[in-house]
Amino acid sequence: MPYGHAGIPAKVLELIEEAVIVTDAEGIVTYMNPFAERLYGWGPGEATGRGVLEVNVPDILREQASQIMETLRAGRSWSGTFLVQRRDGTRFTAAVTNSPLIDEQGRLRAIIGISRDVTESERAAEAVRTSEARFRTIADQSPTGIFETDLEGRYVYLNGVAQNTLGPVASIPEGPRWHDSIHPEDRQRVQREWRRADSTGEVFASEFRLRGPDGRSILAQVRAAALRDRYRRIVGHVGVVVDITRNEALRTQLALASRLAAIGAHVAGVADQVAPLVPGSIPNRVTALEVARLARKRLQTGAPLDPVTELLVVEEVIKALEKAEEGARRITQIVKEMRRIGKTAPGRIQVRLYDVVNQALHWLPEEVSRSAAIEIDRRTDPEITVAAGQIEQVVVNLVTSAVRATARKGGGKVVVRIGSGSPGMATLEVDDPGSGIDLVARDAILQSFFKDDPDGGDAGLGLVVSHVIVAAHGGTLSVSSGKGDVSTVRVELPVAGPTVP
Repeated sequence: MPYGHAGIPAKVLELIEEAVIVTDAEGIVTYMNPFAERLYGWGPGEATGRGVLEVNVPDILREQASQIMETLRAGRSWSGTFLVQRRDGTRFTAAVTNSPLIDEQGRLRAIIGISRDVTESERAAEAVRTSEARFRTIADQSPTGIFETDLEGRYVYLNGVAQNTLGPVASIPEGPRWHDSIHPEDRQRVQREWRRADSTGEVFASEFRLRGPDGRSILAQVRAAALRDRYRRIVGHVGVVVDITRNEALRTQLALASRLAAIGAHVAGVADQVAPLVPGSIPNRVTALEVARLARKRLQTGAPLDPVTELLVVEEVIKALEKAEEGARRITQIVKEMRRIGKTAPGRIQVRLYDVVNQALHWLPEEVSRSAAIEIDRRTDPEITVAAGQIEQVVVNLVTSAVRATARKGGGKVVVRIGSGSPGMATLEVDDPGSGIDLVARDAILQSFFKDDPDGGDAGLGLVVSHVIVAAHGGTLSVSSGKGDVSTVRVELPVAGPTVP
């Protein structure tokens, strides 16, 4: 057998699931295994004795194929992809490895060529290259920062916007991980959220501070997803980054505008609340003064005094002064509350809503805390960034109103529910089991100093103050009820997000 003296058993070659063609030193085919015959379209033994260039090389590539043969005759192997041809003239791309077989005297005995059809894999590879090129083109032109990292968090790709946003850390090859550019105060939280997203298969989404190109802190919004191999192992991440520093400043301005708008919306309510007190307070003081002057005159002139009559006079004076004092106290309270909420908000901290509510319950007046059982229903545990004392005041106002309403109905339990509300919002709800609020009153309750307290208390003032405080924090306060039903006051506040120093 022509190839047998080369030391290659035919049975071995027939078992190989790739095309095997053996030629002599001159390139004449001496053997073609069945797989090669099927691949190139030749019948059993039909290619034997023909030149290999005639068997599977298109005319346009004969010169290149001849050069490859020269390399093989020189004793060097050759491998690569090559456009080959079937017997019927159709062409396809093959991955080819050609190896010379040299005997002990250094003479070329045979050339063994192994090839396989890689048309589909080449198409797939080309599709991948096209897809990557398309992605890079789109990413490079995107107004949003786009990045890709390896498993260690080091950058593999950054478009121009991402480079401008992420700064010098992004440009250091084999440098720090992207996590290292996170502000130290936010880093632990972000890494915890990142690990949770990886473990659950969710998209990571968060806002946190990064070091910008000029070294200053910027507030960034980042969304990223894990890249996984076919075994579902994470091999890297791809994501987008947006500098929202300016947006945060605008959001702060909007919150301030909302706060001022809320205060402005209640100015008329302040007037309505104070107006009845002023004329009532003045006549009471005038009456007391006039009665006291008459009593003094009787004493000065030596007129007969009737102890019973004079005692009644003193009682009238005391009663008038007490009414005047009560009116003045209520006016002072209203002005004090409006001055307090009109001031610039104090420093805000990140805190669990549960902790704020729990602390607020300690500030309840003793008579309130004794009047009803108070329970916190913690459905989730959101964190908020707030002026804690102000939100505690909101809780005190709402719970106090609910407890008093409960006490009027014979006692019971007041539940404060904590959980998640609208997207990006934490929620706090308090049920007020009073007489309910009809639709007309419900529409007016947050626009003036509404009073629904049969005992004549200042329930409306507390609700208005709460509304203004919540609005100042970028939240909402709403009341849902029907006449005769339990009223529910619902507060929504933005979940915690970092601020730019």
